[in-house]
Amino acid sequence: MMRQEFSSNGAVAAFSSTTVCDRCRKAERLVLHGVRHEGHLMKVCSTCVLQLHPQFFCPTCFTVYIPSQPRSFQKDVVSCVDCHSNSHTQCVGHTPPNPYRCPLCVSPDSDVFTLRKVPNADGKTGSSDHCRVIDKSAARILFAASRIAATSMSAAAASARDNAEKKVKEAAFSRKRAREALEHVSYMAAAEERMRRNEVLLVQRGIMGGIGSNSVAVRNRVENMDNVDKSSEVVAALNKELAEVQFPNNIVHMDIEDEGLSVAPDSLTGLPIVQNHKDSHENGMAEDIAEFDIANDQEVSINIIGVGSLPAQEEQDQQNRLILAAEQNNVNLSTV
Repeated sequence: MMRQEFSSNGAVAAFSSTTVCDRCRKAERLVLHGVRHEGHLMKVCSTCVLQLHPQFFCPTCFTVYIPSQPRSFQKDVVSCVDCHSNSHTQCVGHTPPNPYRCPLCVSPDSDVFTLRKVPNADGKTGSSDHCRVIDKSAARILFAASRIAATSMSAAAASARDNAEKKVKEAAFSRKRAREALEHVSYMAAAEERMRRNEVLLVQRGIMGGIGSNSVAVRNRVENMDNVDKSSEVVAALNKELAEVQFPNNIVHMDIEDEGLSVAPDSLTGLPIVQNHKDSHENGMAEDIAEFDIANDQEVSINIIGVGSLPAQEEQDQQNRLILAAEQNNVNLSTV
């Protein structure tokens, strides 16, 4: 049995510190338990510890349950309908009321842990209000509350340790990422500085060697010209397209056997005429006369006949007659 004595003027002889419970706001002169409730650390009295953890003990005999209880234990208890606490069957009797309510729920406003008053405990003062004792029942309740509080704080310490380790890992990872970021920035800055130096060196070399950006453009154009196809097939195709533009398909093709003849448009009529640019012979003969043989396959063969010299006007008339005959033949062929 533990005795707590107080003097007449209110001074505490033992357990002199008076604190207030964080839950019920009552003054507790003996002890406050540290617990974690809903993620918050609190200092509460023994009664509040038991009311906050009703499933951890028997509300009749205040025996704290071991966390790893066997399944057969559930058959030997009776559950409360309000706080879901478990009471021993031998504590509530073989015929408990149905539904069953534990003593804590029957009187929720009463203090579970109380100190018994001892009358005439102090012979000097003779005041019974200043002397209280902890009997066996109160000691059992205090022990249950202390054990539950210790379990709660152990769980809080384990959770805090896990959170600390997690934050340490996150801090190490963040430090690694920050170091990698700094290294990347340093590498990019060094690469940019090297590029700037190379550009300065290229400009200096270009100025000293008389080489500018134009040389690069000229070299690119030369390389592009080297890639152009210069085969005879391309040249032949271009000549063919040019010939089709100058001489459409409706004009009669001519095989010129003499290199001295050429076909040119007339300045007045715009029609093609045959001109002989061959030099005169040494015997005073005039220019040769061309004779046209028009066949059915729209081809005209030119044969050079050296019959003698003709005046320029007669030669022009002869050429005009030949052209008219060629056009007439072309019209007849198109009609057929």
